[in-house]
Amino acid sequence: MQVFGPAIHELKSLDALNTSARQWYNAVLGTSQSEAFLTVQGSAYIDVRDVAEAHTLALEKEAAGGERFIISAGSYVWQDWLDAAHSLSPSPIPSHPNLPLGYPGAGKTAKPPVRYDTSKASRVLGIRYRTKEEVTRDTLADFERRKW
Repeated sequence: MQVFGPAIHELKSLDALNTSARQWYNAVLGTSQSEAFLTVQGSAYIDVRDVAEAHTLALEKEAAGGERFIISAGSYVWQDWLDAAHSLSPSPIPSHPNLPLGYPGAGKTAKPPVRYDTSKASRVLGIRYRTKEEVTRDTLADFERRKW
C-alpha cells in the first residue's frame, strides 16, 4: 500500500520527500522507466487526505468502534499515473512540459498487482476515495508550488 498526495507540511527540498512520494515523483516526473517497471510493477494506493478522513470518520461513527478497516482507493501500475498526468488539461505543472509518456494505455490491460476488499470501510465509514486523476492533479500542483 502506497500513500500519495500533496504534503501539508514544509519540505525544504525534494530530498525530504518520504519514500512513497519520492517513488511517485521519480515515476511521473523522472527519467523514462522500463516497460516492465511501468506496466507490471505497482501496488494499491490511497491519498493521504483520504487516510485522514478515514481516521476522522472512524472516530465519529459509532458503528466503527472496535472495528478495523482496510482503506484503499484501488490498485495501480506506474503507467496509470503517467496516463493520469497526461489526461489533465491544463497541466498543473507547466514547469515540466515534457512529462514521460511511458506506454500510454498499457495500465488498462495490466494485471493489478494487489486488490483489497474495502467494502467494509465503504459501508461503515461511507468514505469516498480520490481518483488517480485527482491525486495526480493535486500532487503535481503541490510540486509546482514548491518549484520542483
